[in-house]
Amino acid sequence: MFNGYSRQPPILSQTPAPIGNYADSFVRLERIPYGLADLAVVADVGLGKAYLSQDQTTIYSEFTFKVTEVLANHSPKPVAVGTGLEVDRPGGVVRLPSGQFLIRGSRNESMPRQLHRYALLLRYVAAGDVWMLVSGYELNADHVYILESVSEVPIVSKGMPVAAVNGLPPTRQINECGGDENAFLDEMRRVMKGK
Repeated sequence: MFNGYSRQPPILSQTPAPIGNYADSFVRLERIPYGLADLAVVADVGLGKAYLSQDQTTIYSEFTFKVTEVLANHSPKPVAVGTGLEVDRPGGVVRLPSGQFLIRGSRNESMPRQLHRYALLLRYVAAGDVWMLVSGYELNADHVYILESVSEVPIVSKGMPVAAVNGLPPTRQINECGGDENAFLDEMRRVMKGK
């Protein structure tokens, strides 16, 4: 479970941001941030849900992934094909008791789309026994799409984000990262094994 320790007031006392208002995040220094990752896998994403952190200052989303290939593992935790991983990513949409939606996240970091296939770079946080998403790459045969550095395009229906019904941020466009899926995965394997 993600716990922000951000020294912010509890999120329920914060003012809800307008729909689609995401803060900027970090500037990505490299196309694939291998140095930040402990684990590189290919996995299918299942369900995801947004939660309020234990200290009530942060919203995070938790996704369930099923590993289909382990590209490299430098973490203290063993991971094998077929392993289910719960992966956290800061940000999400939580419905408040008032009925309003509270959106927190970054316009530079999109969320994985449910029921899609991804190459993931993950970092293991021992203190919380949790996997954090460093970067994700949607694999679609002859195209690879990166989740980071997205162009924000909220999907809205009847004045409310479509995905907010499931407690997740609105789906946004994702940027193409490269062409051939196999060449991209070969690069990931090569660089992570040499790490």
